[in-house]
Amino acid sequence: MVQQAVIERDQSTTDPWGADTAPDFQPYLTVPCRMWWVKGSETGRSLNDIVLSPARKAAVSEGGLILPAGVDVTERDRITNILSADGSVLVAGIIQILAVLDQGDHLELDILKVGLGA
Repeated sequence: MVQQAVIERDQSTTDPWGADTAPDFQPYLTVPCRMWWVKGSETGRSLNDIVLSPARKAAVSEGGLILPAGVDVTERDRITNILSADGSVLVAGIIQILAVLDQGDHLELDILKVGLGA
């Protein structure tokens, strides 16, 4: 696995009365990975437009990520960057983790990236 995933974890705490505070995602770990997008018909990348309003759309990309077995990652974490072997950013922005599947010799994550458009 030559790519790397930067994973963030919510470090927020509770206030003095026990209520949750605002999420505070901080870099948690960088781990080797292999990422792919579910292929769309034209671009090779899953890209579905969802209309939020007549003037605004969201581009939704679905894919997967393979991580080494034993990595501590959950659906409550998020991915902020996927890096190539040379350290350049392949995918930037928040990527949601939908599911973590333990395949025995590796973990497989279902991922979703939403980008707001005009």
